[in-house]
Amino acid sequence: MNKIKMEQKNISYKSLIHQNQTILSSATVIILDDSKVLVGWNTWREQWELPSGHIEPGEKPIDAALRETSEEVHLNLNHIAYLDSFSVQRSTNEREHLRVVYVSHVNSSVSREFIYNASEDENNKTQWIPLIQILNMANIDYSDWYILKALYKQLIV
Repeated sequence: MNKIKMEQKNISYKSLIHQNQTILSSATVIILDDSKVLVGWNTWREQWELPSGHIEPGEKPIDAALRETSEEVHLNLNHIAYLDSFSVQRSTNEREHLRVVYVSHVNSSVSREFIYNASEDENNKTQWIPLIQILNMANIDYSDWYILKALYKQLIV
C-alpha cells in the first residue's frame, strides 16, 4: 500500500506565488496531444513519469517546469499554463510540500526523436500514452497517477 499522502489544493496561481518558497518543492508538466500524454521511462525507479523535478532556490516554478521538461523528455516548450498544485507528504516525519502542475498542448509529431545519454538522462525513452491507459497502469509513478486522475476532467476536453 502506498504511504504517500496527497491532496489537490485548488489554489490560484496568484495565491501560489505568495507561498513560502520552502514549501514549493517541485514542478510538473502534463504534455498533451489530444488524449495522449508524454511520459518518460525512469531507468532508476523503473516506472513511467511525467516531466517533473525540484524547484531550485530562487527559481520560479514555471522555469523549473520548463527546465525539467527539457532535461527529462528533451522537449523545449513555448507555452505552458498553470493548472493546480498538490500537497505531498511522503511520510509522517516529512513536512508537506507543494507540487506545482502545468499543462502544455502540443502536436506529438513535432517532438523530435528522443536520444538517450546514459551519463545525463534519468529517462531512457519517452512515449505518448493515452491518458485512460495511464490511469490503469501499474508502472506509473504514484504521485503522477494521482495528479492525472484528479485532473482528468480538465485534461480531456
